[in-house]
Amino acid sequence: MFVEYCCPKCKGEVRTINDFLSCLGCGAAWPIKEGIPCFSVGSSYWGFASPEAMHALLQIAQNEGWLEAVKCYSDASNTHTYDYLYQYAVSEARADFQFLIPLSSQSTVLDVGCGWGNISVSLARNTQHVVALDSTFENAKFVSVRAEQEKIHNIQTVCADAHALPFQDDTFDLIVMNGVLEWTARDTENRNALRVQLEVLDQIHNCLKRPGWLYLGIENRFSIKLLCGARDPHTGLRFGTVLPRAVGDAYSRIIRHKGYSELIHSARQLQKLLRSAGFSDAKMYFPLPGYQRIRYLLDFTALNVNRFLFQKLRSHRKFGALATIASRFVPSLGIARCFAPCFSVVAAK
Repeated sequence: MFVEYCCPKCKGEVRTINDFLSCLGCGAAWPIKEGIPCFSVGSSYWGFASPEAMHALLQIAQNEGWLEAVKCYSDASNTHTYDYLYQYAVSEARADFQFLIPLSSQSTVLDVGCGWGNISVSLARNTQHVVALDSTFENAKFVSVRAEQEKIHNIQTVCADAHALPFQDDTFDLIVMNGVLEWTARDTENRNALRVQLEVLDQIHNCLKRPGWLYLGIENRFSIKLLCGARDPHTGLRFGTVLPRAVGDAYSRIIRHKGYSELIHSARQLQKLLRSAGFSDAKMYFPLPGYQRIRYLLDFTALNVNRFLFQKLRSHRKFGALATIASRFVPSLGIARCFAPCFSVVAAK
């Protein structure tokens, strides 16, 4: 099975001509590089490793194997341990959210922002076809090498942007955006970031079949960590997320000399945004220890789950005393999700 592409500009039919995909409608053309269609030509590089390190990693992956490349990168990295890289690039537990969704062996999935491919690979083991999409060619190439070496033949890689998807409407049963939505406005400095995010979600909604599902992993704007002064992992700012949007933008321009485009949201704001894009029945979960490394997925609507959360926090040296006090009244109030570090969201079309 192969998911057909269309022109991301006019949705016209595309044909392969030499080493290009050309639109029969508007005449736009995109190169095919090493077998991977590249619709995001001109986009800025966005990767876990620097461009130089990623090029070296790809060479090792092709010559010695993708897992050896991850190990070599870990040994050479001054910032990331192998355990962290294992969770980011190797462990398929990052895709455990798939068991919340009624997928089948006939399902077709789009993984937007596939990174190094562990979510795509895990989904490919349980579904008919997975399209692994990333705006950076090197990431898409790494996933292609990984899939080939693991003899997984139902992964299709493509280089494209989330706000210009090269697919027709009603194509996918599930679309995954794991740590992606907050970055979609980063190259649109002169546009309203919230509007850009809504446009991306509109496209995602259109590309889903009915019924279809969106899985979203994203940090909470009012996370207890951020409220206590931790740096926002997207901007490096303290308290920037909790300020009113206009104030936060001005603060970002003073400190970073650029606007605050990496928007994250509260639970209520996120549900409102999804409704505006046409989604219904958005179910919120709290992933522990986070959506990048899932061990538990807690349902906030269940009181016993909230009690379990605070029971776990009691043993934490930083939150023990606070959690003991909070566990007496917070679960019954149902406000734990307001301060969760991040969300796993399943929304239906």
